[in-house]
Amino acid sequence: WLDKMEAAGVPPNLVSYSTTIAAYAKTAQPDEAAAVLRRMTARGIAPDTILLNQLLESLVRASRPAQAAALLSRFRRGELGPPPDCCSYTIVLSALAREGDVARAASWFRTMTAEDGIAPDLMCYNGLIRGFAGQGELDEAMRLYDRLRREGLSPDEWTYGPLLDGARAARASRLARSLGAQMLGRSPPVLSSFCLVALRRSIGASGLRAVCRECGVLDQPAVRQALGKAPLQGARRG
Repeated sequence: WLDKMEAAGVPPNLVSYSTTIAAYAKTAQPDEAAAVLRRMTARGIAPDTILLNQLLESLVRASRPAQAAALLSRFRRGELGPPPDCCSYTIVLSALAREGDVARAASWFRTMTAEDGIAPDLMCYNGLIRGFAGQGELDEAMRLYDRLRREGLSPDEWTYGPLLDGARAARASRLARSLGAQMLGRSPPVLSSFCLVALRRSIGASGLRAVCRECGVLDQPAVRQALGKAPLQGARRG
């Protein structure tokens, strides 16, 4: 596509290169994406943060989190142009956390917040929480949960789901019930089916029913489905 543009006398611009790299990122072709970056910079066009994040994404999708971390280090040193943003760090630390390397993921989190002064968003927290909860480090996952709430962020299904799964694995039914009450008692409640099923697996159908009754969501279709009941006739979809 870039060759056709140049053959037609239309020089590619940053948007053209960024679109091409994004396509390679989606199909997990980091080497091709890197070649486009080299081609672009050779023509004197500087990348922006969005484009560099696409390069990180291409490496992660190709299951190369260590290379993504190395690229992020270059990013931080200013070798590639603009500095990284929260999205840059989230891509890398979430990939490391998924691989089970929660120590390195947490180290990048500290670098982002303490050294670079970048505030984490909910997606960033969720990536790290998922990693810690999945590795059985539920205390650390809960510390992150408490921290994000103190910072005014609102947990979502991607926060509660891993925490509830972690509580179930740890047989921490009391914690699971507390999380369930917070999840269902907020406005609006989080009624994701996988969260409700994870909660039921931790505290049983009777426990789920009791929490839902306390939070006033017992008749919600998603709750009834999680309890193995058919939705109420004429009930609105949640």
